[in-house]
Amino acid sequence: EKYKSEIRSKLNWFNGPIVGKKLLDNSKINDDWFSVNGYEFFKWKSKNSNNKWYNRDLTYEDMSLAISHHQIWVNAKNSNYRNIIVLEEGFKIEDEQTAETLVKVPHNYDLFYLGRDKLYADKAEVVIADNINLPSASYGTYGYMLSAKGVESLLQQNFNSYIMPIGDFLISCYTKHDRSDLNFIVND
Repeated sequence: EKYKSEIRSKLNWFNGPIVGKKLLDNSKINDDWFSVNGYEFFKWKSKNSNNKWYNRDLTYEDMSLAISHHQIWVNAKNSNYRNIIVLEEGFKIEDEQTAETLVKVPHNYDLFYLGRDKLYADKAEVVIADNINLPSASYGTYGYMLSAKGVESLLQQNFNSYIMPIGDFLISCYTKHDRSDLNFIVND
């Protein structure tokens, strides 16, 4: 409730529903849970990468975050939402910038990051409007928007069949990922 009231106060122009979802408790996730709930995890660990993030096993925390995002998308589709904003706990709403930026969002977006960390700081990006770029590979799922088309596109990927870190999945959906074993993900 604290986050809902903060969102209402800082985005006072927004009168749509605000739905809260707690992060899936990773202590309850195990192989049986995956099987019963229709999830499978991706064989993440790479043996020959220069990136230590790729050379590790996935943790249940990684998986619970990814599954929570997937469950939000499923709920959005089932609820017929035209657009959703996903904010992870701790996301800070910048009052002035938020209102000014949101009115500039192209109407044909599928995924729109509200905050992100570029994977390669020197990678050039196409500027769409002031403070709005066509993103290069980026991490940070702490704040993003999806259109109904974006939700549908993500769900058509059958992400539940290969759960991996959510940031890497999203990268693969809109640009080429450094990991060639993720090229099976449709880049649209």
